[in-house]
Amino acid sequence: MSRSRLFTPGRRLGWVFRDRRLLYRPFPEPPPERGAVPGELVRRAEDAVAAHRRTVRSAVRFFGIPAALLGVMAAVLTIAGSGGIVPVLQLGLGALVALPGAASIAVSAGRRAGAVRAVERVRRVADAEHERERAAWERRRGAHEMRQRELVERADEWGSAQAGGTRRLDVFGGNLWGWEALLTVHGASLLASQPVLVVDLSREVVCAELARLAAGLGTSVRFEVLPRDLESSRVGSDLEPWQLAEMLVEAMHGGVERAGDSRADRSADLRVLGALAGAMREVSVGGLVEGLRVLLGEDPPAGSVLSAAEREHIAHGLFTDGYVEHARPALARMEAFLHPLAGLGASRTGGGAAVLTCLALEGGGRSAGAELLTDLLTQWLVRRVDGLAGHVPAVVVAGADEVAAHHLERLSDVCERRGVPLTLLFRHLRETSLRMIGGGAVAFMRLGNHEEATRAADFVGRSHRFVLSQLTRTMGGNETHTRTETQGESATEGTSSSTSRSSTKTYREGLLPLPDLLNFSKGKTDTSGDSRSFTRTWSSAVAFAEGTNWSDAQARQRVYEYVVEPSTMQSLPEYALLLAEPTPGQGVRLTPTECNPAIITLPRVSVSQFT
Repeated sequence: MSRSRLFTPGRRLGWVFRDRRLLYRPFPEPPPERGAVPGELVRRAEDAVAAHRRTVRSAVRFFGIPAALLGVMAAVLTIAGSGGIVPVLQLGLGALVALPGAASIAVSAGRRAGAVRAVERVRRVADAEHERERAAWERRRGAHEMRQRELVERADEWGSAQAGGTRRLDVFGGNLWGWEALLTVHGASLLASQPVLVVDLSREVVCAELARLAAGLGTSVRFEVLPRDLESSRVGSDLEPWQLAEMLVEAMHGGVERAGDSRADRSADLRVLGALAGAMREVSVGGLVEGLRVLLGEDPPAGSVLSAAEREHIAHGLFTDGYVEHARPALARMEAFLHPLAGLGASRTGGGAAVLTCLALEGGGRSAGAELLTDLLTQWLVRRVDGLAGHVPAVVVAGADEVAAHHLERLSDVCERRGVPLTLLFRHLRETSLRMIGGGAVAFMRLGNHEEATRAADFVGRSHRFVLSQLTRTMGGNETHTRTETQGESATEGTSSSTSRSSTKTYREGLLPLPDLLNFSKGKTDTSGDSRSFTRTWSSAVAFAEGTNWSDAQARQRVYEYVVEPSTMQSLPEYALLLAEPTPGQGVRLTPTECNPAIITLPRVSVSQFT
């Protein structure tokens, strides 16, 4: 049955969900790349192609063009009707001229083809090798993906959440339904490795589901609801008389200071109860209550648990009359306290030790008797753990708010020294529980009160992180429309006139007569002009401009804030808890946990922790 899987070893608090699809890992090997042709071959091919081009250009220039000209001339002569051998000779000469060029082109083309074929041959080999490597890579990738799919298919989605590192676990908050689920899951895992002792002070018997589940699977269970099962209860049956007296005194005085209480009062009460226990052959709470009544001078009840000799010794030989008279108020107070417990163990029967022991307080309103039972169970629990030899059971206290802090600290010390796992469940985070937090691993369930949620968030702590502090967004636009028109006109008119005259006379001595030597020149120059100009200008311009700008900016700042906000503590689901475990150098590690025992019935649930 699936519920039997709850009884597997480990201090389990619940389960942690994991999306199994996140376990899928992609194939890490990149695809193979196509092999490159050696650079030397590529350079040779490129050089051969370039050399061939140069050869072709040179052959055409130096050989092709002359040969073509000779051919054209031969054609022209032929068309013109000039027969004879000249056209033939010209054609032959053209062929001879073109032959070296053609030969050089052929040689160059062969070299180019050889270089290109070498490159293509190497490329074909590289392509074939790439195809083989690609096929092998595809096979490896397919095998990897198949293994990953099988891994994801077999993977569990729920893993066990366990409290490790310390033997003590403190749970704060939650309601009774959440406690019932947590006790079922946690208690069942503890039962798989050792006996378990549950003290249920919640007054709602939240350990009943665990007891029914364990009994249904064949585990021996002792289940007591007090004070209903007070007479058959085995509480205190394993204690020595002086231990029983000491336990009753501490239970009567409780865990907090009350008006009028003092160490002297406790010592006096312990002397009286110790003396009464020493005067009895079989010590019981009912016998101690009857002994107190004897000291107060009351008549013996029907069915007295004390013999006549014991009553006589207590009445006249245990204390002096003066002491009894002086202690009468204290005797009456002790008798009133212990009267509700008089039937404790009165009809208990023998039996072997149970693997699971559940001691729960009966429901109802608060009363002095219920508070006395709470303190009594706490005192008995401390002495039970401290006095047992061999395999000591794991201890779970539900409703530890009702116990004084120094008694819980003593219980924690005893469990730590004996190596006993201790789990304390507190409804609130205040007073007693606030003094106890941090003594071991801590788990938080729903804390509805804001102050308690804030204390829990303070315990988890704060951390630095960068958050968005400012968001700026700007949008703008502009539009410009300009129209320009210019008109201008100018005119210029003018007249000019000029006249010039010149004359030259030259006399030259020589053999010729004077008239011949006389040269006379006369000239006249007249210049006249008229100029006129006209200019007209016209311009028109239209300009239009439109612009849009947009900016988006973010600013981040370093803040120191809660790792878990108080509102988160207030809104946790009913079956959810946050496991806070301190880690050296890393602060507090948080583990969200679901403690619903019905999860074990789902598929893909593991009872082991995720690694």
